[in-house]
Amino acid sequence: MNRRNFLTASLASGVLAGCSSAPSPTLAPVRPKNPIPKWMGFNLQWMLAYRFQATPLEFYQQRRKERHLEWMTSWGFDFVRLGTSYWDLLDQRFLRGIQPGINVAAENVNKLDPKRLLFLRETVDLLLQHDLHVNLAMHRLPGDAVWNHESEPFPLYRDPRGDEAMAFWWTELAQTFSNIPAQRLSFNLLNELPSHWDPRAGRDHLRRTMMIGVEVVRAISPDRLIFIDGSSAGREIMDAMIADPVCHSLHAYSPLSISHVQSFGDARTATWPEMDEKGRERFGRKRLELVHGQFGRAVELGQGVHCGEAGAQAQLPAQPFLAWMKDNLDILSAYDIGCALWEFQGGFGLLDTGRAGMRKEKWHGHDLDVELLELLQSHQAPKA
Repeated sequence: MNRRNFLTASLASGVLAGCSSAPSPTLAPVRPKNPIPKWMGFNLQWMLAYRFQATPLEFYQQRRKERHLEWMTSWGFDFVRLGTSYWDLLDQRFLRGIQPGINVAAENVNKLDPKRLLFLRETVDLLLQHDLHVNLAMHRLPGDAVWNHESEPFPLYRDPRGDEAMAFWWTELAQTFSNIPAQRLSFNLLNELPSHWDPRAGRDHLRRTMMIGVEVVRAISPDRLIFIDGSSAGREIMDAMIADPVCHSLHAYSPLSISHVQSFGDARTATWPEMDEKGRERFGRKRLELVHGQFGRAVELGQGVHCGEAGAQAQLPAQPFLAWMKDNLDILSAYDIGCALWEFQGGFGLLDTGRAGMRKEKWHGHDLDVELLELLQSHQAPKA
C-alpha cells in the first residue's frame, strides 16, 4: 500500500470509528465545581456618589429602599454588591470639588468620617437582615479609580503613599466588619483594575498592591473571601494572582459595542451575534466563550469566581439584549459562576429600564422587565 492509500484508509477508518454507535470506553472529564456559591443578584449604589463635591449623608439615606430588598429575595436572588469609595467615607470638608484637578490633598486621603463609616455598617446590616450575601466593593481608593483617576494626588501603584492608603482603608473596613461571618460578607478590594499594560501599574505592581489589601484583611479576618476584579473593565483576569488565596470577579461587558452600545456601538443596527459588512459573524457566542473562558479556567484551577457586573445600556433593544444576556449566563453557568446586574432599578437593571421591545408588567408603580427576570431566575442555583 502506498503512502496516499495508507493515509486515506486510516482516515476512513477513523471517521467510521467516530460514527460508530458503540459506547466510548472513556468517560467525559468532570468539570471542577466553583468553590464559592453561585450567587445571583444586583449591584447597589446606595453608598456611591460619583461626585467631586461634598455629598451630605441625606443623599445616601434617600437612596436606601428596603422594598427593593424584599422584592429581590422574593424572586430568589441572594446577593448584592454594595459599592462605595473612600470619597464617600471621607470627612467631606477635605474634598476640594475642583474639576479638573486634584480633588483631595495627599495629607487628607485618610481623614475618614466615623459617622459615614457607621452609616455604611448600618447599610450592610440592613442587607444582611434580608438574607443577602453582601460583597463590599471599593470603587475608589487613594490613588486610583476606573474613572477620573487623574483627580488623585498620587498613584496607588508604585508609590509608598499608595501602599499606606491601601493598608489604612482596608484595615478600617476589615475591623468594622470583623464580627460578620465570612459566608455573609465578602470584600472586593478595588473595582476594575487598570489594564495589565497600563504604565501606571503593570502586572507585578498590581499584584503587590492588591496583596497589601489581602494581608491586612486576613490579619483581622483570616477566612474572609476577598475578590480581585479583572482589568480592562473587568474583562481580563488578574493572571498574576492565579496562585494567590483570592477569588476573581469578572464583568460581563464584552463586547462594549453591545453592553455600552450608546458609547461604543449603534443601537439602531445592533444585533447579536454581531456581523460585519459582508454578513459574517464578527463577535458571537464562540468568541464570548473565549473571553469568559479565562475565568472558567480559574475555576478549573480551584479558585472562586463570580461575575460582579453585567447588563447593557437601555438603548440596546430587547431582542439583541436578551440573546446576548442568555449567552453570557449560559457560559457562566457552565462553570457555576453566579452573576450580578449593575443595577436593580435603571437602564442596566430590572425596574424602570426604558428598554424598547421588552415585555413589561406594572409592579408597585414601576415597570418590570419580565423577560429579563425570567431569564435571570432560570440561571439561579437550585435551592437546597
